Amino acid sequence: IASVEEQIKERLEKQGYTVDLSLGDDKNRISLAVYDKEKDKYLLGIELDRDAFRTSSSSMERDVYKPKFLEARGWKIMRVWCRDWWLYPSRVMKSITNAIERSKSGK
Repeated sequence: IASVEEQIKERLEKQGYTVDLSLGDDKNRISLAVYDKEKDKYLLGIELDRDAFRTSSSSMERDVYKPKFLEARGWKIMRVWCRDWWLYPSRVMKSITNAIERSKSGK
């Protein structure tokens, strides 16, 4: 069975998106990053809950500092809970694609 990251990546790529896995280093890793070739930039960083817990030493770092750090550098960050993916993958995909399209249109 493919990992949650791989499942999300596969579904996004079927919809025509370019997706990188595990972008960054051990302390500032993004689970998935959606790239727009036309704009030559990343539209959305998707952080899975288990990766957030693995790479952060505290809840403040995980929930406040890291997202603010990345957003200050132009990233749009979305957290996906693995439990939600297992129970409601279609709903999660809709949320992800909506966030990508909002980012694409500059909203």
